[in-house]
Amino acid sequence: MRLGRAALMSRGSLPSIAGTPFGGGYYVGRLIGDDGVKYALIVAPKATGEWPNRLSYKLSSTSSAAAGSAWDGAANSAALVAAGVDVHPIADFMMQVNNGGGINGYTDWFIPARYQLEMVYRNLKTSTAANATNSLGITSNRFADPNTPEYTATNPAQTSAVQFQTGGSEAFVNDGYWSSTEYPTTEGWYQDMNAGYMSHLSKTSGLRCRLVRAIKI
Repeated sequence: MRLGRAALMSRGSLPSIAGTPFGGGYYVGRLIGDDGVKYALIVAPKATGEWPNRLSYKLSSTSSAAAGSAWDGAANSAALVAAGVDVHPIADFMMQVNNGGGINGYTDWFIPARYQLEMVYRNLKTSTAANATNSLGITSNRFADPNTPEYTATNPAQTSAVQFQTGGSEAFVNDGYWSSTEYPTTEGWYQDMNAGYMSHLSKTSGLRCRLVRAIKI
């Protein structure tokens, strides 16, 4: 299983619209990491890259060493894998996917970091619900390229990608989804995919999980 980012590709070859099939899944958008590198973010197809019900971040409410990055889900996910099997259910799901042949030929899927998951919500919002403006987390995203502002009730709006809209084949469930970013040690960050509320819960809580991959551009 590989958890590194995919090889460098031309920025000009990227889709211009979120939700376009691309790179084994669906294009989400561009981000710039704290490493100064630009990436294209891709979300996995729902049928193969999303756990079909709820699962926990970890089996105990304890620290997950080196899983604190707000933008680097690949690094966080590698840290969870390093803890071994049957410790982090979300990592076990990821390993099951990658070690089982991957998705559409790619085996570098990982659990999105907090602000990678925020990008998924912002650019592929399923519902027409008003956005939460009282999140415990800051919803502006300095890692997005270009940077994006705090939510208002109407911004972000529902995606134009029909398959991600309510009732579509790729639509997110009206529930919270785990990121791979812990907070600060006993809880993990999550994003509600109906109205965008960003907060944190005990790692033993049950939430959804959908994988992503990233390509250097």
